[in-house]
Amino acid sequence: MYLLEWLLIGLLAYWGVVLTASVGSLLFYSRREIRWRKQVGETELPNALVILSLRGADPNLPATLESLLHQEYPRYHVRIVVDHLQDPTWELVQQVVSECNAPAGHVEVAVLESPRETCSLKCSALLQATRTLPPNCEVVAFIDADTVPHATWLRDLVQHLTDRRVGATMGNRWYVPPDGRWGSWSRYLWNVGAVVAMYMTVVPWGGSLAVKTSLLAELRERWKRAGCDDVPLVAVLWKMKLKLKFVPSVLMVNHEGCSYEVCERFVSRQLLWVRLYHPISWWLCQPGVAAAPFVLATVVTLAVIEFTRQHVDQALWLSGAFVAFVCLTLACGMALEMGARSWLQQRGESGAKLTWKVVPAFFLVQWLMVVATWKSLVTRQITWRGIKYSIRGPWKVHMEQYAPYISADQAPSADSLL
Repeated sequence: MYLLEWLLIGLLAYWGVVLTASVGSLLFYSRREIRWRKQVGETELPNALVILSLRGADPNLPATLESLLHQEYPRYHVRIVVDHLQDPTWELVQQVVSECNAPAGHVEVAVLESPRETCSLKCSALLQATRTLPPNCEVVAFIDADTVPHATWLRDLVQHLTDRRVGATMGNRWYVPPDGRWGSWSRYLWNVGAVVAMYMTVVPWGGSLAVKTSLLAELRERWKRAGCDDVPLVAVLWKMKLKLKFVPSVLMVNHEGCSYEVCERFVSRQLLWVRLYHPISWWLCQPGVAAAPFVLATVVTLAVIEFTRQHVDQALWLSGAFVAFVCLTLACGMALEMGARSWLQQRGESGAKLTWKVVPAFFLVQWLMVVATWKSLVTRQITWRGIKYSIRGPWKVHMEQYAPYISADQAPSADSLL
């Protein structure tokens, strides 16, 4: 048993070193990028198309639309694809667009014409929106409905694409729990780790993403049979030998809360997309992440056994390793929160207000990762915004039956949109 104990302690130590190095690398990179970021002149910025696909009215959608139509960017075009005329977003979009006097070069609002059965509705919307491009368009940017862009969002995202080595740029989400629900805090902690993992293994996020139009033809072919729109981009970038650049100044705050059940469903779907479409990320990160709860549980169990056997030294070593690993993980999360706050304060936003719930939520997330990982491995059907999809493989996606999201006289909850 002594050998097993030392192996477990060594494994925790190894994970601690990897975690600390990864978080340190992200913080160093982000501080350098924000401090020394290059400001590209207006004449150098390429013509851009921004696409927003909508199904169901997200709580902050009016703010998203207004901010999107008032970007500090010289030449950009906005296309909004609404899922159905009966969708509650249709009238809302029409109202906001007509009242805001947008300075954007042109705004188009269209209804999704013919949803494909071989991909997700979001992919169908993006296929329709990119069927033709505005004249001289060199960049296409994508934004999610639960993302409220700041005034320089598009500029911050696109200006890095003037580098010929960069094919796409992305931000990431940062949750600020608005309530005390365990689902909200579990999702917050899970996402803190996800931001690091996505940076280290180059996983794109479609909620704040920009790509060069030269990638669209290849990307569109993948969208026709894909369940998600963003992760398939990795293979396209690798094929064309281009980089995906993380832009810390477009870290996007999300103030929505959720139940634990919704959090579990959301995380399972995110892991499923990465498993299906990313060449290496899932296989590099997920085994260790999923194994961590079992290792921690084993360490605690062995520590209790050694105490009962009066092997105090061994019990103290195991207990110390457990406590040290948990404290180190929480400290790394705190460091990321402090870093995020410093980035967000530059545009007048704030990060999460940490409470005592972070500690029990840490252990709840361990269980969440076990369940979500298992579901991402065995699930063959998912429900996303009210639509069921069967998933038989990366390119074997089938929409079971299309239906409009919800009637306009009903108010959807934030949980129902995940």
